[in-house]
This record gives sequence, structure tokens and C-alpha cells, in this order.
Amino acid sequence: MVYMTHVAVLSLHTSPLDQPGVGDGGGLNVYVRELASALARSGVTCDVYARSCAPDTPHVVEVEPGFRVFNIEAGPLRPLTHDEFILHLDEMADRITASVIEKNNDYDEPISAIHANYWLSALVGHEVKHQLEIPLVTTFHTLEKVKVLQGQGNPDIASSIRRIEREAMIASCSDVVTASCDAEVTDLTELYGVDMARMAIISPGIEKSFFRSGRREFAKSALSAYIDFNYGINLGTSFPENPLLLFVGRMQPLKSVDVAIGAFAMLEEFGITNAKLFLVGGPSGIGSGDWYESLRLCVRDAGMGNEAVFLPPQPHEVLSTFYRAADCVVVPSRSESFGLVALEAMACATPVVAADVGGLSTLIEDGKEGFLVEGHSAGDYAGVIAKVFSDPGLQNELGRHGLTKASGYTWHAAANRLNYLYRGIATNAIIKAC
Repeated sequence: MVYMTHVAVLSLHTSPLDQPGVGDGGGLNVYVRELASALARSGVTCDVYARSCAPDTPHVVEVEPGFRVFNIEAGPLRPLTHDEFILHLDEMADRITASVIEKNNDYDEPISAIHANYWLSALVGHEVKHQLEIPLVTTFHTLEKVKVLQGQGNPDIASSIRRIEREAMIASCSDVVTASCDAEVTDLTELYGVDMARMAIISPGIEKSFFRSGRREFAKSALSAYIDFNYGINLGTSFPENPLLLFVGRMQPLKSVDVAIGAFAMLEEFGITNAKLFLVGGPSGIGSGDWYESLRLCVRDAGMGNEAVFLPPQPHEVLSTFYRAADCVVVPSRSESFGLVALEAMACATPVVAADVGGLSTLIEDGKEGFLVEGHSAGDYAGVIAKVFSDPGLQNELGRHGLTKASGYTWHAAANRLNYLYRGIATNAIIKAC
């Protein structure tokens, strides 16, 4: 294959090689890894830059032909808070600039664009852009102003304001800003004043070799054996008949794990008995471990320890079995720029009950692929989940529509759109000034 486009992709605060659901790694990890892989297969050379967080991290990891991860050292070899990260911006920018210059000598096609993921990476990308006069593409993934409006902004108001100011600067300087859906376009235009002429929608996709439909009873049997073997948890012989509610995501307040647990605890009030709740994910962010442990203790003290099961993040090939086994997936997030968990569940023909926020409201048509819930009342969620559990015909109908909707989202299509975008800005000799 001849590679005609060469791009430097920045994912500096979390590596695409990290397991999603661990630390700061979530949908962004999946997005960068899957998109870089699809780009490489379509003829785009992707040099992905991450920051080393451990002394034994290899300098270069070749994931596949055309897709390499370069782990740069900047600052202490451990995860950094956002404030610590910013202290090392110049060091990261200088190291990436030097690496890009070196790589340009190794390839017939020089790096034609920088694609920064998340505002921290974009701050570095902004510096590299102006050092090398290479166009900057930015994908924010989350926006602080949206979090503030949802009541989930940084409690340190001064830090929140600084982040908003930096996001506005990045949005103004970027040659292109990508959004995952129409809702994010609205946020970027109305809250940050981004010109529509500099925007492109690049929706995430799904890996169809993993996320596909299957027999729920078979998936439950397989999952029961897997959990017993790997975690020593015996779900009992009745598990295949138990209604199963599934939550997948990073364990943090923004994802409203507490709402999922509260809704589950109220299901008996709606006539649903013997249900199980699986909570798949790990603590997210520095200092989140204590919050996660307190959540587990609350569940235990409430007497739900046998019904609500906490499990660590799972690789895609296993996670897909969780989706197929579930009778319903709940996504009660306070804010979601897209909602990749909902899309993965839909691809497995599993009904979704989600918050009516952000990309979730674009992805799901209420009553068709799943249900959207306004607000974050556990009782409201419990009532809708009970409705899904109690009607197998409705489950099948929601699953069928979800499968149809999910089939339109592929990483190949996203890569083709990005390739077209990269080529377009590379042929434009004018670099947008700040």
C-alpha cells in the first residue's frame, strides 16, 4: 500500500494503548485507536503521540503498518493532573516538533496535519502548529462550558474559567474543528463561536467483528462461566432467567453511576424481581479511587452486594458478550459528546435507556432504538427500565431498530471523511492565525 497522507495525531493525556475504562481512558482511547487503525488501512500514515507515564514504556509501538504510537517523556513518569500537565506543555511541544522534523526526513510524504484530541493535547498542538506551520485539526471530545451547564464543571471555578478560555482560544486557532454529531456542532457554534465553515462531523464507529447481535441466553451462559472463572463470583443457576441491567463506563460522577444503582434498587417497586446489575468500569481520574470504593461500600451496606456486581474494564472481545447478555443498557450520563457505549449496545441489538443529553439525544430516537430520560431521577429511570424488562416484544423491537441504526456507523466511513479533510487542508497554503 502506498501511503499518500501523513498525520501526527496527539493523544497526550491518555494513550490509545491503555485499556478503556481505566484512569482517564474511555471513549477517547477507543476513538483514537480505532480511527488511527482505520486511517492506516485506508492509506493514511498515523503517528500517534502519547505521553509516557511509566519508566518501562517503550519509545515506539508499531500497532500495525501505518499506525505507530510514539511515547514521549515530558514531566514525571506518572499520570498528571491537568494543572501539572499544563506545566509541561512547552516540553511536550518541543519534543513533538523535533520528532515531526525527524519523521519528515524518513517519509516521502511529510506530515501534512496535526490532529489533536482533547483540549490538553490541542494546547500542545497549537504550539506545534505555529512552530512548523502545519494545519491543526481539533476534536475536543468534551467541553467545559457544556459540563458547567450540566452542573458537572470543575468545582475549582478559577480552573474551570481558565479551561474555557483555553478551549475558546483553541477553537479560534484550529484550522478545522470536528464534532461527533449535530448536538456537538450546536455546542461549538453557540457556546464557542466556531464558524460552521471550519467544522466537520466525524462520527465514531463500531468494530463490527466484535459488536454484533446474538442469542441473549447463550451470552448469559457464557458470561456466567467467564465471571465465575475469572472473578470467583458464582451467579447461580437461575442467572440466565434473571433480568440483567448493564452499566459500562468510567466510574465517576459525570457518568451518574449512582443514578444507575439507585434505579436498580427501585425496580422491585415496579414489579421487577430477581434482577442483576453489572457495573463494568474502573475509577477515572487522579483521586477517584476513594470515591469508587465509597460507592462499592454503599452498595454493600444497602444489602445489594449479591445483586449489583462491580467488574473491572473489559477488552472489546469480552465486552461485546456483556452487551449481548444484557436485557437493557443504562447510560445516565450528565454529559456525553456522542455516547459510544450506547452505540455499541445498539450494535448488539440491546435496548438502551439513556439521558436526554448531548450526542445521546442525537443517536437515540425516543421509543425507537431505546428511551431517553430527562433529568437524573433514579425513579424515572427505574420506571423506564422496568417497562423494557417486562415486555420481551418491546425489547426485540428496540433491539432491531438499534441494530439498524448502528449499522450506519463505521470506522471505515469516519476514516474516509477524515482522509478527505486532511487532504483538503494540506492543499490550502494559508495557515489560520490566532
